[in-house]
This record gives sequence, C-alpha cells and structure tokens, in this order.
Amino acid sequence: MKNLLNRETKYECSDNSCPVSRGSLEDGLDNISEYLGLDPSNTLFLHTTVVNDNSASRKLAYKPSFAHSEILSYSSKRVENPARGACLYVNSGLLEYFDDTGISPSSSTIKINTIPDVEKYPYLSVSAHFKDHLLRNPVLVASLNGYTIVTSFLSQDDVEIAELLGGRLIMDPSRQSDFNSKYHFRRMGEEYGFSIPPGISFKGLENLEENVVNLKDRLACLGTTNSAGIWLKFESQTSGEGSMRIDGLNNNSVNILRNHIFEFS
Repeated sequence: MKNLLNRETKYECSDNSCPVSRGSLEDGLDNISEYLGLDPSNTLFLHTTVVNDNSASRKLAYKPSFAHSEILSYSSKRVENPARGACLYVNSGLLEYFDDTGISPSSSTIKINTIPDVEKYPYLSVSAHFKDHLLRNPVLVASLNGYTIVTSFLSQDDVEIAELLGGRLIMDPSRQSDFNSKYHFRRMGEEYGFSIPPGISFKGLENLEENVVNLKDRLACLGTTNSAGIWLKFESQTSGEGSMRIDGLNNNSVNILRNHIFEFS
C-alpha cells in the first residue's frame, strides 16, 4: 500500500483505486457497515463461533467465555439510528452501566435473555439463540424487517434469521469457509500472487513430512537459516488457541509439531 505512513485519510493501492478511510472506535459497527457499503441504520451484527451445520468443515463448537457478548465492544456510540448488535445473556447491571456511560447505548444492542447451556448445543451460539428469540417476539421481527444480517461465521441459523426478517446476508454461507480459512487464503495467494508471508498450507498429519521438505526448500530459496522461528496456525475459528512456534525444522521440532497437531485436534 502506498503512503502507508502518510496521515491522509485515504490511500491508493496497486494499479486499481482502493480507498481506505480512517474510522473511529467510537463509531464501531457504524463504520463497519459503511465499509461494507451498507446503511448502518438497517444493519444487524451477530458474533458467534458456534456453528452446527451439517457440513463437517462448518461444524464448529469453539466456545470462548465472552464471545457471545463481544459485540458490545464494537457498539456504535451514536444513539440515533445506529447499526445494532445482538447480544446473548449479559448481566443487566453491566448493560445499564454501559448505557449510562455511553460505552454501549441500549439503542445499539438487542439483548437475548436466554441463559445459555455450556454443556449442549446451541451452547453460546448467538445466532441459534437469536433465531429462537425472534420466534417468540413478533414485534421485534417486525421492527427488523428488511435488515441486512452481518455475522462473523455464517450458518444455516443465519439463513433462517434473514428469512424471518425478510432481510439478507452478506454472502452465501457455503462460500464463506474459504474466506475464513488460512488454508484457502494461502492457496489464493499462490494462485493470484498477492503478498503473503512465506509458508505452506497442508491438511492432515499424513501430509506433514512432504510439506516440511517443501518448506525447507522455500526457506533455502529465501536464504533463511534453519533456526528461523516458524509459526503453526490452525485453519480458523480457534481465536489463536493452538498456535505455536518452533525454532527451525529439525527432527525434534518436527516431532513437537506433529504431537501438538495431534493433541490439539
């Protein structure tokens, strides 16, 4: 990106115009809506990391303790027609404090009163609980008619929410896996030639040995020593858990890598 350190509010990148405007944490979800070309006053955000779709690649049950409430961190401070977010159970006193201080005005948040069960599905799935909440609240359904639903990981629940509201999603859920996936991102980098840190992507421990050789060859081409720090990252939706660093590619570090992948998976 050109002029990266320039304090201007817009930049140009590559040969095609790619305007980037500075936003503000204060405007939170409103800025994200505008970045996506959406009207904030007609946009609803859901953040969930629990998906129970039939496809094995989309069946996620990772349950970080506060993820069902993270949307509060991005709430717009505007009180007139802000983008809104749905939030699974949060202590009412905390929400009142956020509203009184302007951190997260009540107009920005739809509170789902259900206390989630951490032992069985839908766990902390905001989308699944929100769908049930809508079915019990026809007045809320009417008030959200035509909204665009923006969610961190699209699922069948979100498809049904959009249908209930007569609204739309930002993309087909079956296409989103590639956009969330580090594996597919690296594959696209190789295909289209955009800049990405050197590395490899592989699926399954049976392919580890072959790809270690491949990575050694790449490091050699870069003139990198064999003691270079190397990061392992899992495909997606683990919020950094499972990531680890090894120093170089020797028999010991590769064994550590193999054991870590097996244990984490």
